Amino acid sequence: MALIETTDDFFLDVTELLNYGPLEEHNILEKLDGIYYSKTGIKPYTQKSAIIVWDVFEQFIGDDLANKIQIMIKEHDFLFHIIKKRYSESVFYQQSTILFIYWMLKKHKRRLIEDWPFPKEILESLASDIGVNIWDE
Repeated sequence: MALIETTDDFFLDVTELLNYGPLEEHNILEKLDGIYYSKTGIKPYTQKSAIIVWDVFEQFIGDDLANKIQIMIKEHDFLFHIIKKRYSESVFYQQSTILFIYWMLKKHKRRLIEDWPFPKEILESLASDIGVNIWDE
């Protein structure tokens, strides 16, 4: 019985460690959700597509990521009008992760294009929102 309890505790610890990473450590989603909501008045919803994006681009997650995104947003405040207008067109507009994707388009476009895990048409649309041509490389 003691062995079973110890094994259960071990698996609980491992599961917790696997589910905890830089995204949770730096509270990125909470920070971006707050920005998204304050600028659009719409509650964002994190979906599987966001989890995939964060997994692929995890190396960019750090303490200052939300601040870097906020600086970029100040220069592109019109994006929130686009997000509200296209909210019902795509799940990407319903998630605060879109702010990270916009930031990646501006700051790390080549890496985003190379590792984008979804159809390129989605990225083309998002790039158009922010005035970036993904085919000019």
